[in-house]
Amino acid sequence: MRTTLRALALRQMDQGLSTPAVGVNLGLSAKAVWHIGKRYIDAGLERVSFDAPRPGKAPGLDQQEQQRIIAVVCSPPPEGRARWTVRLLTEEVIKRKLVPRVGRETIRTLLESHDLKPWREKMWCVGELDDEYILKMEDVLKIYEKPLSNRAPVIYVDEKPVVLHRDAKPSIPMQPGQVARRDYEYKRCGTANIFGQLQAD
Repeated sequence: MRTTLRALALRQMDQGLSTPAVGVNLGLSAKAVWHIGKRYIDAGLERVSFDAPRPGKAPGLDQQEQQRIIAVVCSPPPEGRARWTVRLLTEEVIKRKLVPRVGRETIRTLLESHDLKPWREKMWCVGELDDEYILKMEDVLKIYEKPLSNRAPVIYVDEKPVVLHRDAKPSIPMQPGQVARRDYEYKRCGTANIFGQLQAD
């Protein structure tokens, strides 16, 4: 968020807007906008985009706290959630009192250091390669080999079950310098099957 605001401030100043005007647009003080511009001139884009490391011990997690969080990551997500996210993990480990407090950046770094990507998954469907399976597979492949025909088109159909969610509270729309915001609470509205089809041509 901080990096985005600074980038927007630099862009608007480059377009000729005054520091007070940029501050009004982005919800910053004119002094803050002036410091962003000065830091860019003095130290360049990299320095203005990211803060220098602060002195003192960096916040971290001890070994036991890391193991507790990793155990949560490797467990199923809460009911109604398809997968873990950094935000959801942060809220959950604090809710379970696994750590006194922790930030999303610490969770993100922990996941990265252990090569954990809970938002990704792989799916496969491989049947038993017996004679019956091979015969059915050959039947399907023969259909794909048929020449195109408007009288007998080849249609691909697939189905996917989904959980229907509805926001519990109104969301806050996006504004200049501020992303759209949505409350993490939601209401379940049952399930539905989505069918899709594609005609070969």
